[in-house]
Amino acid sequence: MFVEEDGENEIVVVPGANAELDRERVEVAADAIGGCDVLLTQLETPDEAVAAAVEVAADRGLDVVLNPAPARDLPTSILRHVDFLTPNETEARALAGRPPDDDVDPETVSTELRDLGVGTVVLTLGGDGALVDDGTERVRVPAPDVDVVDTTGAGDAFNGAFAVALAEGATAERAARFGCAAGAASVTTFDVIPSLPSRGFELGSGVLRTD
Repeated sequence: MFVEEDGENEIVVVPGANAELDRERVEVAADAIGGCDVLLTQLETPDEAVAAAVEVAADRGLDVVLNPAPARDLPTSILRHVDFLTPNETEARALAGRPPDDDVDPETVSTELRDLGVGTVVLTLGGDGALVDDGTERVRVPAPDVDVVDTTGAGDAFNGAFAVALAEGATAERAARFGCAAGAASVTTFDVIPSLPSRGFELGSGVLRTD
């Protein structure tokens, strides 16, 4: 884990066992996946494993959430099964075929990502919250104002909370609000695991909750 002086994290990936995950191993777990309400997956495993997981989930009627980290080009066979794509700004630009530091507004990028075939784009914007774009309307969801000490794991906190809220029947906008609250809570503590909040975590004047 590398953290810059301003608390922003630098991502380093060492694949290890993740690189060995293949379609066969995922399909063995098809019944376990099918017993869930939401599939949350990411890109620290090979495309064939991700493809197998989203295919199983789509076949069983689950909501599919893909956190495209680390970002890379993805085949249509994966994207067409994604109900919710949750990139950060750098990942979004990369997926849209733009330079990582391209000066483009989130609304433009979210449209370009939806054109790839995904259902709803939930673009995380750090301290500015998130943009939810379902193709019909775009909604900006604010993030709570907190003192940032370490952003490592904020995306994980957001995505975990977002998926939990969806599983409990929340709309994409409400799920994004819950995700933003979880992400904000996580950046107030150093290190990834210790920073991941539990439900009821005190955040400012309120507590972390889906309702």
